[in-house]
Amino acid sequence: EIETDKATMEFECFYEGTILHIGVQEGETSPVDVLLAVIGEEGEDISAILNGSAADSSTEEVKEEAKTEAKPEVSTSDAVVIPEGVQVITMPRLSDTMTDGTVATWLKKVGDTVEEGD
Repeated sequence: EIETDKATMEFECFYEGTILHIGVQEGETSPVDVLLAVIGEEGEDISAILNGSAADSSTEEVKEEAKTEAKPEVSTSDAVVIPEGVQVITMPRLSDTMTDGTVATWLKKVGDTVEEGD
C-alpha cells in the first residue's frame, strides 16, 4: 500500500517472480521513480542494480532498461545491466500531482513469490 497526500492505495504487481529486494521500507517516503523493489528468480545476482541505485546515477537509466529489456543495450560505462527476467519496480506516479509516496504497508516480504495482480 502506498500513501499519497490524498489517499492510500494498493499497488498491484504486473510481474511474476520472487521479491529479491525492497528498496523503500514501511513508513519511508520516496520520490516518484525511485527503486521500490526488485522482482526476479530466486538467487539472481542483483548487486549491480543495488549498487547502481545507491550511487549518484539516475534511476531513470534503470527504469528505461527495465522497459527495454528485450532490446540489446549499447554498452556505456555508467549503464546498469539488468539480468533477463529481473524487473525493477519504481515508486509509481499514482496521480498527476504526486511527487512522492510513502510505503504504508508491504503485503509481501523479501523471498515471497508474487503473481501478476498481487
